[in-house]
Amino acid sequence: MNTFFDGLNSFCACLGDAVWSVPMIALLLGVGILMTIGTKFFQISHLFHWLKSSIGTIFSKSVPSSQKEGLSRFQALCTALASTIGTGNITGTATAIAMGGPGAVFWMWVSAFFGMMTAYSENVLGIYYRCKITDGKFDGGPMYYIRESFPKSRFFKWFSNALAVLFCICCILVSFGMGNMAQANSISMAFESTFGFSSLKIGTTIAIGVIIIIIGGTNRIGRTTEKLVPPMAIFYMFCSLWIIFSNHEQITHVLKIIFSSAFSLDSVAGAGGGVLVKRAVSVGFRRGLCSHEAGLGSAVFAHSSSGTKEPCVQGMVGIFVVFFDTMIICTLTAFVLLSTVCPAVSLEKALNGITKDAIIVNISNDKKAQELYLVDSSLSAQYVASRACDDQAERYTVSPESGIPFDVYIKKENLSPTRNTHTNVMTVRGISLDADGKETKDKNAPINAVKLEKIEGASLVSLAFTQKFGPFAVRILAVAIFLFAFSSIVGWSFYGLKAWQYLFKGSSGFVYKTIFSLCTFLGANVKLDLVWNLSDIFNGFMAVPNLLALVLLCPTVFKITENYVNRKIKAKPLKPILSVYEEKIKL
Repeated sequence: MNTFFDGLNSFCACLGDAVWSVPMIALLLGVGILMTIGTKFFQISHLFHWLKSSIGTIFSKSVPSSQKEGLSRFQALCTALASTIGTGNITGTATAIAMGGPGAVFWMWVSAFFGMMTAYSENVLGIYYRCKITDGKFDGGPMYYIRESFPKSRFFKWFSNALAVLFCICCILVSFGMGNMAQANSISMAFESTFGFSSLKIGTTIAIGVIIIIIGGTNRIGRTTEKLVPPMAIFYMFCSLWIIFSNHEQITHVLKIIFSSAFSLDSVAGAGGGVLVKRAVSVGFRRGLCSHEAGLGSAVFAHSSSGTKEPCVQGMVGIFVVFFDTMIICTLTAFVLLSTVCPAVSLEKALNGITKDAIIVNISNDKKAQELYLVDSSLSAQYVASRACDDQAERYTVSPESGIPFDVYIKKENLSPTRNTHTNVMTVRGISLDADGKETKDKNAPINAVKLEKIEGASLVSLAFTQKFGPFAVRILAVAIFLFAFSSIVGWSFYGLKAWQYLFKGSSGFVYKTIFSLCTFLGANVKLDLVWNLSDIFNGFMAVPNLLALVLLCPTVFKITENYVNRKIKAKPLKPILSVYEEKIKL
């Protein structure tokens, strides 16, 4: 059975590589560029207007009377932010920098710049093509404009409906996997390692919390996200800004290395790993959603459920979501990592007094080095354990805290661009090897070898926090991961439920909610390599019909935008373009 799952996992990984290859990234960026040019660089030319129309009005929490059971604009924003601001903002950014160096941050900004208009276009079409259902609520999502994007012939009608169904199926599967199980697993790992809670208790608690929220329907989800997202974002921003201002003398250095390394091939590769994609937890951009979800269409579910009448107004809220997620949250994480330095430790000192507990060290055999950056773009090699027969290996004496000293052989292994790491930080721990050379779990076995591993992702961010907040920082980051991951679970429960109801003609979704809660419990207690790889594939299958529809319907987006600009900004007396069904539905 294990062999079967290992083979399936390998197959899915290869398929995911094919789905999220250069053509997919080019398509995502291409659509953003198309929408930016077609709207005459709306995100720049009307910068203050969209800021005023998003930040300035989202705090009106009242729901219009025409949609008593819907979301306010603020709740729609928070629900969208709940799914976009996730653990990928911590681990994804760190992974991108570790893979591609500081220049990857620049490409994050480029991606977000064009992604703003992709998200804007999705929301404009989401509002324009949504419909009002029998109980007075609005129902919308990418599937509604996907099915309207092709000509009205019999074949294209069937084809567009099939694409809409495919989108919903993939959305449901992603909501179970990446949007739920993977997030629950992040919480479980953080709380188990930090507070010692068992994964069984953590999974049970999270599942109960999730079922209480989602069983209350759209209103309860909206109320939860509007209470959870603002303090979550403020908490993380405060901690990050504290570190950055404490390292203020390094800000010039950070900006210099970002721009100086932005156009190297490695930096571009790293940008693909952490800019376009939200949830990159361990190995690059495929391990999550796009960092801002622009192009996947998932956030349209939340925005289409708001009481906003103007498509462009909700589109501008979408611009803000991308801006806040990437330009602010991801950038703060990047600056924390790039500005932090910690004491340099020689390899001899790191090997003195080791135990079976991993210690994090910043290794340098340069005797003049007092401190090292956590991220160093000049790093081209890392320390690895080797053998005596290796001519490049050097012999070191290990002095365990308890036990007999012994010799090991360690060398610097050159890194190729495809597996580059720009972090100096490693973990060092003692291990026990049996007669066959395999690590034994016997706690009483003496230490007779060492294990060196590079630090990436959340562990690297945790070290940066520890430099300023002390050992308590680990608890701070665990809380941040909980808030980020739990909010993502709640946000994706809303998306998956909407897709479920579309497929099953307005079903209450009791079956979906039950499965979703069980997945929460399961995710906290299992390894998720296969779940991540499957989610990567389904994310791609979600993106393709959505992006295709955006391209086909771009003239509609341009027309609606021009109408709005002429009416609201240039004060021309024109009839508003609000809905494709405006003759049938009185908004």
